[in-house]
Amino acid sequence: MPQKSRFLKWDILGRLSIIFSQFVTFKIRQLRIDRKGMNRYAFSSFWQIALAVCLAVTLSGVCNAGTYENGIAAYKKKDYMQAVALFQNSVKENSQIPERHFYLGLALTRGGRHQEARKAFENVLRLVPDNSKIAAKAKKNMAVITKQQMASAGSENKAFSVVSAATRREDNYLVYAISGGKVVHWDTTHMPLKVYIHDGRKVPGWKSPMKSYVRDAMRAWQSASRHRIRFAETKNPDSADIIVRWKQQLAHNKVGESPFQSLGNKIIRSDVTIATHHAQTGKPLPLPMIRTTAIHELGHALGIQGHSPYANDIMYYSVQPEQGTALTRRDTKTIQMLYKVEADIKNDASMSTTQVRSYYNLVQQAASLQKQGQIQKAISLYEEALALDSKDAKLHFVLGVLHQQLKHTNQAIRFYKSALVRDRNLNDAKGYLGGLLINEAVRYSKSNSRAQAKSKLSEAVRLLEEAASAPNAPAHTKQNLAIARKNLTLM
Repeated sequence: MPQKSRFLKWDILGRLSIIFSQFVTFKIRQLRIDRKGMNRYAFSSFWQIALAVCLAVTLSGVCNAGTYENGIAAYKKKDYMQAVALFQNSVKENSQIPERHFYLGLALTRGGRHQEARKAFENVLRLVPDNSKIAAKAKKNMAVITKQQMASAGSENKAFSVVSAATRREDNYLVYAISGGKVVHWDTTHMPLKVYIHDGRKVPGWKSPMKSYVRDAMRAWQSASRHRIRFAETKNPDSADIIVRWKQQLAHNKVGESPFQSLGNKIIRSDVTIATHHAQTGKPLPLPMIRTTAIHELGHALGIQGHSPYANDIMYYSVQPEQGTALTRRDTKTIQMLYKVEADIKNDASMSTTQVRSYYNLVQQAASLQKQGQIQKAISLYEEALALDSKDAKLHFVLGVLHQQLKHTNQAIRFYKSALVRDRNLNDAKGYLGGLLINEAVRYSKSNSRAQAKSKLSEAVRLLEEAASAPNAPAHTKQNLAIARKNLTLM
């Protein structure tokens, strides 16, 4: 086929470039050995080497261009998996060409790999001016990704309409602040947020004014949110909602990071880490840059998961020394809009900090025992966690699964039903419960209780139909649905 022959051509040229490169190396070594020999030989070798270098560089450039061009061809043919592989290779060959990142983002989007696509478009924005055409296209595609993710999270998502409206305005970057289709922020009834700032005296490059930068950041975001967000510094790290640490250097050329500790749809804590030295050069970071980093990372800790595409905003993709240390109007508008919409992931304001930590630790220990196969002990710890928070639908579901593994059918059914009472969209619970109800129908049928058997099968069909209609529904759910329908027609 033509496509195959084109790839073969680039492969042959690539191999030739390697052969010429090896020839160059050999001639250079030979020239070193014969340096004391005849000048005529050295002159001849020089031209051989020059010719080999020209051919190697030329062929290498042709191959690089071919990888990108073949990626375009694969993309146009809707072979997105092949296009992604080719564009990734072209980016490795030259990561400074924005078009390569852009088309990689398009191919990843088409392949449903939205988070990777977002990063590719972010790389475009790092390489081009804000007002360029390709920057506008990258921003537009990032907005589309967020809207698609939110739509797939459920049409009942209350933030969806707000975010959709926000994309038509230039005074905010809310659509870029949301990652993975989920809105994350703290419950405003839980204020003030307790912040513990570590002393960094043992960290090289740390200076005492750096603590005040964090306090300035707290005041800035509190004011920007019109005091919907409030902070209180604490001396007890165990009771803190946000913990700020200092480190000499961070990996991947970062100057700060601020991941959430979360469990299901609950925020447990946010950990902010700020570097004092540059990751690549090892030199101390300028104090204004650390100050900007403190404001930037605290913005992430409050729920701005993504970044602004505008270079002068505090929440831009990378912190620059000349960026400034004040929140812009867009930063301010974005945090206000974020906290006006209902969060998908937030802290539980009905639980004290101590209860939240206890709940988190119990679930972590139970999960560890579950992996080790100690099911009964895991059930005990999960039930302790459930006593602290009975509203967690996924915890009810997990208990249903574990009881089913131990063949405790009645308990499993009870927990699956209680999970669905708390979250009607938990399709896994519908699928597992539907399967158990089929077994129950068979049991009733054997005891000549046809009415009860028919009732169980009818309920199983209803649940399995809902579960099977979900995107990427597991095969066993569809198989169970077919079995339940067939048995119901025989009743």
